[in-house]
Amino acid sequence: MGLGLSAMLVPLGSTMIAVALPSIGLEFSRTPGELTQWLVNSYLMINIVALGPGGKLGDRWGYRRTLRLGQLLFGAGCLLPLVFHAFAALVAARILMALGGAAMVPTVMALFKITVPEAKRHRVFGYFGAMMGFAAAVGPSLGGLLVHQFGWGSIFLMNLPPLLLSVFFSMGFFSHALNEKPAAKFSFDWTGTLLLAFSLVCLVTGMKQNVLLVPASVLMVGFIWWQTRAPFPLIDPTLFSHRSFAAGCAIVALQNLAMYALLFQLPYLLKLLYWWGPEQAGHYMTIFMFSMMTASMLGGRLAELIGVRMTCAGGALTAVVGVIWLSTLSPEGTPLPIIGALVLGGLGLGLANGPSQSAAMASIEHGMSGVASGVVSICRYLGGVVGISVLASLLSAPASGQSLAQHRQAILLFAAAFFVAALVSLLLPGRTRHR
Repeated sequence: MGLGLSAMLVPLGSTMIAVALPSIGLEFSRTPGELTQWLVNSYLMINIVALGPGGKLGDRWGYRRTLRLGQLLFGAGCLLPLVFHAFAALVAARILMALGGAAMVPTVMALFKITVPEAKRHRVFGYFGAMMGFAAAVGPSLGGLLVHQFGWGSIFLMNLPPLLLSVFFSMGFFSHALNEKPAAKFSFDWTGTLLLAFSLVCLVTGMKQNVLLVPASVLMVGFIWWQTRAPFPLIDPTLFSHRSFAAGCAIVALQNLAMYALLFQLPYLLKLLYWWGPEQAGHYMTIFMFSMMTASMLGGRLAELIGVRMTCAGGALTAVVGVIWLSTLSPEGTPLPIIGALVLGGLGLGLANGPSQSAAMASIEHGMSGVASGVVSICRYLGGVVGISVLASLLSAPASGQSLAQHRQAILLFAAAFFVAALVSLLLPGRTRHR
């Protein structure tokens, strides 16, 4: 529980700030484009770029030290805008929080892999997936409540109590769980980091200005080429020689591509269909969130009974049905079917969440757990960045000018992502017997 509290603050921070942007922009006289670039996209991209080194740091420097460093950076980021009232302090705060998150999340995943018995690992990763999904989904609602009652500074301050609880609860764990010795050498792949960072910047910008998609592709190919030749790569390519790891990473990326995009799309879609405001839309999004959380907690147990392959494939196909159903809704019909569509979509996401991550991590030896968990986390956030960027490209018109056809096109694309995830699930292991 203590470890999970630290990790879930990272996706919470990625979505909770969305509702605070208008207030921040008004106070510091910044445009929506500037706010999104400096406070949202920068957080996600720095997190993605730093996750690989964060995971490697845990393997080389020690998991306790790396987790404490991440908690310190994240906490400093939460305090900075409250001490220094300036937009530059806000940007610096988001950078510190992203760096802290990049140290915490892969470390927590690595510790789960190392310390949890194999027979219970699917279950634990399912609970972890439920916590991460809950944090991402509840972010906008919680942020809106805090900003309305206490102002935008409260979304930074509220991270401190759970962060301190996480430090307290995990103290006893580290006193007996691991006997760590830091490695003598830790090398950093600066070339790979820069190639990945610039490719992400071009990708996110290129979704709005197509001229940058070609440089993004070239830089990403260059990054992949360099990782196969770098002496200490940012993402160790040998990890993908394990079929379960490669398949698990692909499923995580595809599902988060669709999930993040749908979370941002649903308020606009529901307003277009039924003229619902944020409060009504929030109630229905809670159904999606609760369904996903429940299935995440059950997905691990189901994988223990019928195997990872069937659980992930069944979950992905359930999500396909739910998302396609969502695309059939029309203003003339009753809004009740949306409940069924959101329940199925959430169930599908949740069922495959934990088992896909657990199967990916199970194929990697203990000494590479931090690096592997960093790569899995990169796939999670990279999928989210791509999904949001694709959504922004497909819904390029202002909200008042968006059409139902545009939304259906986007929804069907996300359904295709779930279907591909179902096909990839066939590469995962079947039912295994634990002694």
